[in-house]
Amino acid sequence: MLINDAQVSQELQSTIRNLRSTSQNLSAFGREIDKSWALMNEGQGILGYLLNDTILAYTINNISGHIDTLIQYRTAPIMDNLEKSSNDITTASDKIKSLVEEINLNQGLAFTLLKDSTASADLTKTMQHLNEGTEKFNETMDALQHNFLVRGYFKKKEKKEKRRLEEEHKKELTNK
Repeated sequence: MLINDAQVSQELQSTIRNLRSTSQNLSAFGREIDKSWALMNEGQGILGYLLNDTILAYTINNISGHIDTLIQYRTAPIMDNLEKSSNDITTASDKIKSLVEEINLNQGLAFTLLKDSTASADLTKTMQHLNEGTEKFNETMDALQHNFLVRGYFKKKEKKEKRRLEEEHKKELTNK
């Protein structure tokens, strides 16, 4: 009954025509894919070049290795400096902690200088006396250099120093 129906028959014929057309299109598309795949395997086209070019792959691997080496080369000194700085900071922190403990326990030179006013005043006087003594010693040495009894000694010493400087100067000129 359905086969005898004219409308169903026309629809079936139209569907078969559409299936044939689609099948032909798919076959043509498949042939195009086969051609493209063959060209790609031969290294043609951008994708073929990227997939088949061994030099590009080698270059990329080489660059990657160089970048790794460069990063290690550049960061190693930084890491070493950071480690050294960290150790130095730890050492300084320990010393400061010890100093603060001494001050808090009323011990050591730091306590004496910071909190013991009598010792601090004595130390200040001692430093003043040392400065005055050094100044007087320098004046005495200056006067001694001009004394007629020892003046010859200082002139000989001055001549020796002058000769030594001239010899050093000659050596420098010779070495250049």
